[in-house]
Amino acid sequence: MSQLERAAETMRAALNALAAADSQWLREHAEPEWVERYARRIEDQRLPKGKEARKEYLNTVGTDGARLLAQLDDPHTPQSLKALGEVVILPRLWEQRYVRGPEGELRARDPKERPEAA
Repeated sequence: MSQLERAAETMRAALNALAAADSQWLREHAEPEWVERYARRIEDQRLPKGKEARKEYLNTVGTDGARLLAQLDDPHTPQSLKALGEVVILPRLWEQRYVRGPEGELRARDPKERPEAA
């Protein structure tokens, strides 16, 4: 599985787990475009073509995940949602795969920048 597929599938799994556990919470906190972006399994043939388009998509997935993580960090978010396995893995993967740039923007790490465990 490519870095892009892994990140997008992790995001999709977290959203699906949240939808099953508390669909109302997810409806209130999810971005509308996430439905289209993560509704179906991420497969290579559905991904953008070309290196730059894929890089942009990977950064979009990273930004989406960061937004979801910020929503989950809210103290009013039920602890049961934060404890879902598919949600617990999200910050771990994001820490390995993404980094904040000098302007605060999230970007995918270059393979040479990834922590050893990544």
